[in-house]
Amino acid sequence: MKIDLSNETADKAAKVIETLGNEGKKAVAKALNRANAGTKTDAARIVRTRYNLKAGAIKKTFKIDRRANAQSLTASTRSTGSRTPLVAFGARPAMPGGRKPGGGVSVKVRNARKRVPGSFVAKMKNGHVGVFQRSGDYGRNKDNDLERITELHTLAVPQAIEWEEKAQGKISDLGAARFEKRLDHEMGRALEKMGAR
Repeated sequence: MKIDLSNETADKAAKVIETLGNEGKKAVAKALNRANAGTKTDAARIVRTRYNLKAGAIKKTFKIDRRANAQSLTASTRSTGSRTPLVAFGARPAMPGGRKPGGGVSVKVRNARKRVPGSFVAKMKNGHVGVFQRSGDYGRNKDNDLERITELHTLAVPQAIEWEEKAQGKISDLGAARFEKRLDHEMGRALEKMGAR
């Protein structure tokens, strides 16, 4: 995930380092780490305006790859993960044994709730609940060996972010704003530590 700083903010960070030396580098590093850590919260808020996913499901796909320090003023985070189980998008019924929907389970991936023909909710042996669909030749000759039951998935969280160009821009802008605000705070703490206040 990339955060683009304005020239003004970058110059401000450089000035902090020039003025405060190593303590300035520490202040910039702390501000970078705070901005980096907040990326997942910003992404969850923005993705949820387009997709009907819980914030926790989005946040758990994020991992901090690198934390900044005084020797390396670079921080990075990324979202990883496979396609999202369809049950996560407000499946109705939500559990097996509930009301049998006519024509399949309904889900709300984006704005409108849609029904998936032939789908049903079931619990696997490991306790996982999902939306499944039968396929194969079971209906023709009742042969279990020819029947396939497949769990249904849709897009992955990283895809949702990548496909939405505006989302990437908003996440970057929010991260830059968080960095600048935090830099002021960390600069003040560094000055206090150095006895300048």
